[in-house]
Amino acid sequence: MGEYAAADNILERRGGVSLDDVLNESIEGEYWAAGPARGVLDHVEDTQKRNKDLMGSNPLFRKMLRAIQYHYGAFEGWDDWGDTAIQIVGEHGQVLSFALNYARYLVLQIKTLVTAEMPNYTTLPLSSDARSRVQARVGKRILNGYLTKKGLWQKLRETAEEALVTGTGFLSVSWNPAMGRWYDPDSGEPSQREGDVDYRVVPIEYVIIDWTLSSRWEDVPWRAIEYPVNRWDLAARFEESGEKIRGWSSGTDEETGRDRGVAATPEDDRVWLREFIHKPTDALPDGRYMLALKGDTEALLDIDSPYRGIQLLPCLAGRIRDCLLGWTVAFELQQPQELLCDALSKIATMQDNLGLPVLWTKTGTKQPDPQLWVGSIAWLESEEKPELVTLYDVPDELFKTIEFLIQGMERTAGLGPAVQGEAAGSVRANRMQLFMAEQSRRFNSDFESNFNSLFEEAGAATLELLQDFSLSVREVPHLSRSEEAAIISFTAEDLFDVAGVAVQAGNSLTRTLEGRLEVINLLAQNRVAVPKEEIISILNGAPLDTLTESAEGQVEVATAENEQIMAGGTHLALPTDNHLLHIKKHAAIFNTPAARQDSALIENALAACWEHLDMYNDLGHFEFQMALGYAEFPPSGGAQAPGGKPPAQGEEAAPAPPTAEEAI
Repeated sequence: MGEYAAADNILERRGGVSLDDVLNESIEGEYWAAGPARGVLDHVEDTQKRNKDLMGSNPLFRKMLRAIQYHYGAFEGWDDWGDTAIQIVGEHGQVLSFALNYARYLVLQIKTLVTAEMPNYTTLPLSSDARSRVQARVGKRILNGYLTKKGLWQKLRETAEEALVTGTGFLSVSWNPAMGRWYDPDSGEPSQREGDVDYRVVPIEYVIIDWTLSSRWEDVPWRAIEYPVNRWDLAARFEESGEKIRGWSSGTDEETGRDRGVAATPEDDRVWLREFIHKPTDALPDGRYMLALKGDTEALLDIDSPYRGIQLLPCLAGRIRDCLLGWTVAFELQQPQELLCDALSKIATMQDNLGLPVLWTKTGTKQPDPQLWVGSIAWLESEEKPELVTLYDVPDELFKTIEFLIQGMERTAGLGPAVQGEAAGSVRANRMQLFMAEQSRRFNSDFESNFNSLFEEAGAATLELLQDFSLSVREVPHLSRSEEAAIISFTAEDLFDVAGVAVQAGNSLTRTLEGRLEVINLLAQNRVAVPKEEIISILNGAPLDTLTESAEGQVEVATAENEQIMAGGTHLALPTDNHLLHIKKHAAIFNTPAARQDSALIENALAACWEHLDMYNDLGHFEFQMALGYAEFPPSGGAQAPGGKPPAQGEEAAPAPPTAEEAI
């Protein structure tokens, strides 16, 4: 009756609520994430405890933990049992534990195969107008600056390695107000940080998510992560809680589960911070963002979520049906790796126990002077000379087993000799290596596709944060195509017309020297002029799209000119323009019936075409066309070339330039 009495009191306070609702805690409007901060933090703490239980009981999580151990060579556990790297194991210490970490080698080979060449970002304009395209180009340069100079590419590669080891890697992309330069938007004197995008690789042990909640990442409504911060900086940021932060215990190694090599002490400058983000949903329209010390039930910060999502980007090595987590080849390499370690340990144990030479003397015989011994010699004294028994010979079957295991692991990972750099030979052999490398990439195409998705999502998240949080004029280093460092200044306004981000993945053909030579030869066969300086730069690793940068710029300029022409603006042709390309682009204006009825537009567009055609037919200007590779021979008719603009009445026709044969 006491339980029902308590329930009756709750019913009286809430009114109109059934007893079943109270007992099942399903009262409308009482979503736990919308309740008091203490309840939210308790829910997160309970979820973390359940996840910790899963780590010890669930087979998939146990595979993850074992994969982490094996990846870092801890085949016998994290404890170091001696002063040497070779451990002594067995019930009586009779076995040497010797390991060749081939599983890690193969995992890193896959990582290198997929991430050896950095892809390019392509930003998508909100519309086709000139302003949007200009902002898209600025956004592209900003992203490339964050990619190379702000550490994004390194964090992406680390996330890829986490995914290959544990099946799922996590990259947190959030706004850190404690980063960036000092500035004051009013006086100009430094008074606060401008903030910046913060990239953090989050191992799965640091991630708090209800893994049973959904099988799709799009449906995950909230997440929490934990990471160490400097307690003194945190206390300065939250002055009202400064005393508690400065005295908060960072926990022991066993409690944190993080410090496998360095012990945490109460005097440690670190303190573990827990960050909770709930994205805006129907049940929580404004979302929620909280910061709290690990283990604390009081929030340091509790506000509506300033983000559009949960700011945690997953990268899966491979999919598991109806599961949030991923599958990786590292799980399949665990068994052969254990057998490989076992075979190698047997060889090491034989050598250690039976590999010493034995010196026999008859009992009572004077022993030789130990100073005459060379190396380690075992001493044997007996009445009768012992019978020779060969124990050290390692069976051939053991070496065959090791070779079989290594070959099986390579096939499991989809890595052939060419990818591992073992094949060499003629040009024909090099082409076969390219084919074999392409086959390995296809085998790991699922992971490569997931990594490219992570690459796109990280770029999109970076632009969103700069659009939403950037309040000052910002600068980002950028490495131009000419390998010259530059600083790009921008504001959030410069990015408002950037609609999205796409990735241009590198071609496997361009990842090797032979592949780059093939591309250059292909361009030469198609009579595409490639300056020798560009060839040297490309052979040294510069991206191949430097060859098309000029052509892409001409297309963008011609498209922008079309908009000016259609708006009635003026047109200016330059000798360095690709005149034939511009004429084709401007002529495309007439491809709609409405344009053909607009006499002013027709006159404006034809004037632009004639301007480019006159420059193309002018020998003085035509030298630019040949120098830039836009044409090979001068026009045979000069200003009176077929289709050219006729001379005005009373003017003499210009002399015809030499023909192609005469020019040669």
